Amino acid sequence: MKKKTILLFVSVFAYCYLFYNQGIGINFLIFNLLLVFASISIDFSLVKRLNWLLVAPGALITATSAFLYGDLLAVIANVISLLFLAYVSYNPKSTLVFAFIQSCWTLISSFFLQIEKIFTPKQAKEGETVETKSEFTFADLLKFIIPIAVLLTFFLIYKYSNPIFSKFIDNLNLDFISWTFVGFMIVGFYLLFVFYFPVNSQRLIRFDESSSNLLSGGILPNEKSMFKDLSKEMSAAMMTFGLLNVLLLLVNILDLNFIFSGQMKSITNYSQYVHQGISSSIFSVVIAIFVMLYFFRGNLNYVAKSKQLKFNAILWILLNAILLLTCFHKNFAYIMDSGLTYKRIGVYFYLLLTFIALITTLVKITTFKSNWFLIRYNVWSLFLVLVFSTLFNWDKLILEYNVKYKPSVEREYYLFELEEVSYAHLLNHWDKMPYNNNYYFIGLSEDLFDKMLKVRIDKFMEKYQQKDWRSWNLEDDRIVNEILRTRKYFRKHPVYFNN
Repeated sequence: MKKKTILLFVSVFAYCYLFYNQGIGINFLIFNLLLVFASISIDFSLVKRLNWLLVAPGALITATSAFLYGDLLAVIANVISLLFLAYVSYNPKSTLVFAFIQSCWTLISSFFLQIEKIFTPKQAKEGETVETKSEFTFADLLKFIIPIAVLLTFFLIYKYSNPIFSKFIDNLNLDFISWTFVGFMIVGFYLLFVFYFPVNSQRLIRFDESSSNLLSGGILPNEKSMFKDLSKEMSAAMMTFGLLNVLLLLVNILDLNFIFSGQMKSITNYSQYVHQGISSSIFSVVIAIFVMLYFFRGNLNYVAKSKQLKFNAILWILLNAILLLTCFHKNFAYIMDSGLTYKRIGVYFYLLLTFIALITTLVKITTFKSNWFLIRYNVWSLFLVLVFSTLFNWDKLILEYNVKYKPSVEREYYLFELEEVSYAHLLNHWDKMPYNNNYYFIGLSEDLFDKMLKVRIDKFMEKYQQKDWRSWNLEDDRIVNEILRTRKYFRKHPVYFNN
């Protein structure tokens, strides 16, 4: 049996054992270690490939984060990492964007292509006859279908005609067969089959290999353009960047004046101001990058006025960078005013990715890089930032920051948004914390909150007790220990604990 086939069945067994009816925990780390070492055992030269050396640690880092924190972000990042790892292990030269496309293509098409392969004869080699060249023919399929069909027919005949045989069949206990587990195993087998035996799109491979990161090096007469005359396209580009620079300069001046004059504190709807301002600013930077992608796609890099055009484009990039810095300040001021949340942390990551996109755009313009250079490196930056984001326990950071610096954050936010990580803090302080009347209905008493808190803690503790070592993660252990340490303080309040 081939090595890949053995590893496939070992991996399916590990997948079923580690994940069936389990949660997020050390199982992710063990499974990822298995897949990484399996990839190396198939092709040891992978350890010399830069792409693989970036993707494989990404999978292990996100799996470790899943073990440490047990959160959904790490799981999503790990699944994406394994998608990349599957194809980069098979084709180490593939760039990340095409590895992702190829992996998705494999997931969708693998089943249908394998069925097609069954009925498609292989090309006969020299000296072979047509009858011996087929790998699996329709006749081979019939030799399994006909006996099974005949067996089922006579089974039904005997069951309905012979009472003794019918009673025997009815008394058979097949409860030991878990069809849920069978379905889980089939899905796992398919996913791991795709991991070890990915389907290649030769067209995508050729396109990936032929798409250079460098421009052609001169003017191409057949370059596609909405302008028939290159000089008119240059005039349009110069006018576009010139007008946008004036507009963006005005926006930046007004924004900076607004921030440093202290007028931000006088805004009544601070949340709406920040969210709308940052969203529109990030969107404008993305549009700016697309505009530069069009005008600097090829020929305009080599015409006589290209230096003036690049100067205007670089100025626009710098003005956009200033715009992002003002967005950074607005979000920081918003956190200082209202506390830390997932969305406000997310804004920083959006700003970081957008800033990286500006930097790569600057490199593209100044070093005669192609649009594919920009796409490839920004996909890499997206992947690396995603992996980096899993290194932190965001729930714990949000709780600790708000408790220390923003005690005005209402207790309902912790219960409904942070959930488990805030249980111990809520047990100790809920009756002294500010609350939001919008969460309560008319006629319900004030003890609604502590009843909901009790129910949630009971469910969490029960779920924790049902876990075994496969779902064990350090964060759940820490939360449980914090809750148990409150038992002494709340001994007079047994309503919080089940005896």
